Amino acid sequence: MATPLILLVFSSVLLWTPSISLSDGLRAGSSLSAEAPADVLTSPDGRLGAGFHIVGQNAYSFAIWFNKPTCSALSCTIVWMANRDQPVNGRSSKLCLLRSGNLVLKDAGHIIVWETKTVSATPLRLKLENGGNLALRDSVGLLLWQSYDSPTDTLLPLQPFNENSNLISTRSQGNYSSGYYKLYFDTDNVLCHLYKGPEFSSVYWPSPWLLRWEAGRSTFNNSKIAVLDSLSKFSSTDNFTFLSADYGSNISRMLKLDSDGILDRIVKKRMVKLGLFHG
Repeated sequence: MATPLILLVFSSVLLWTPSISLSDGLRAGSSLSAEAPADVLTSPDGRLGAGFHIVGQNAYSFAIWFNKPTCSALSCTIVWMANRDQPVNGRSSKLCLLRSGNLVLKDAGHIIVWETKTVSATPLRLKLENGGNLALRDSVGLLLWQSYDSPTDTLLPLQPFNENSNLISTRSQGNYSSGYYKLYFDTDNVLCHLYKGPEFSSVYWPSPWLLRWEAGRSTFNNSKIAVLDSLSKFSSTDNFTFLSADYGSNISRMLKLDSDGILDRIVKKRMVKLGLFHG
């Protein structure tokens, strides 16, 4: 198989309150319903939304997406999913913020398919922040859980990527379940691109035929941190970096590992893909 290119284009019984759409977040004792299209959390700037997104016939995942350009069921840029590998039924499934502090996703049979496993003695609120981070905080702003810590196939600007992070591609276009390509830090502290299929697995990038220093990488670090900044500069502690010239305001940027193993740098003012990088 040819080495792929990396493309830089750039359970408690509770009386639940009625499901509602809130721009200021979801409060303890409330829920969002898969049956209510209006049950969507919106970031303060209006660019992003979080709610139930259809992924198949009567199958939904709780997701974060870009509202602009217009998002529809057939054309929506998803940046995070809670339950990508275990969709829930479109009837009676809910995302519930329990008064105990736990955020749970329940299917139609009231079975928990995903949860944050958080506990708090004080009331919490779930909010979608401007950067695309779904954050669970207490009344004084203390962070208990955030979606930034568990990326799916997308890295957003200023979202930390570290030794506990993975980007895992979708299975195919339109199939959001986990695919075969993975971006991660290996035990040598180097950012790597892996194919792990049903029959074999192989690191494609950096090239396994080169020593790490020959590929321009450094193993003399133990921090394992990478980040995409707000101006599309990506840098990693193993000395890998790139910068693109798509400067401007009112632009949304992201890195997305697609189902073909290509790392796309997507710039959303118009939907464009820019540049080409060989790993």
